[in-house]
Amino acid sequence: MNIVEITAENNYDYHPFFSEALIRHADCFKLSPDEQREEYFPTQGTPYSFTMAMLDEGNNLMGVVSFQRLMESRKKLHHKGEIFRMYVSRENGGKNIGHDLITYVTNRVKEQLPDIEQINLNVATHNEKAKNLYKNLGFEHFGTERNAIKFEGKYYDDDYMALKLKNLI
Repeated sequence: MNIVEITAENNYDYHPFFSEALIRHADCFKLSPDEQREEYFPTQGTPYSFTMAMLDEGNNLMGVVSFQRLMESRKKLHHKGEIFRMYVSRENGGKNIGHDLITYVTNRVKEQLPDIEQINLNVATHNEKAKNLYKNLGFEHFGTERNAIKFEGKYYDDDYMALKLKNLI
């Protein structure tokens, strides 16, 4: 297993992989499979906007996670980043891939982006496995958005979590 940065040009078939997430876990993502455009890649391949992937020995995706500075155009928010589009395939569950990817991203941010003081993420309230992963890595719950997703006539809440990289006042 190997963690690599993937980009729009070198994406290891990201779109079919992430489409699987959107189909298998439709109640956990705010994006539908038909809304994911093939030409779109979630990050820009810059220090402030990147996607990391865990690859197997055959260079097949096992898991992905994206990071970006929160609202690049708004200077008052430059101290925060966000993790999004986190997914580990069902076949690769239980191998600590999610843990390794989140740890890699948070360490990279700490080392290369010293102006980022906090990393936020949101997770479906009913996704206990993901919430426990984030809690174990130091993320703390700070709010819940009620009815964040409406899918097939049912509403789902989202929990918001943050990892403080520096002691904020």
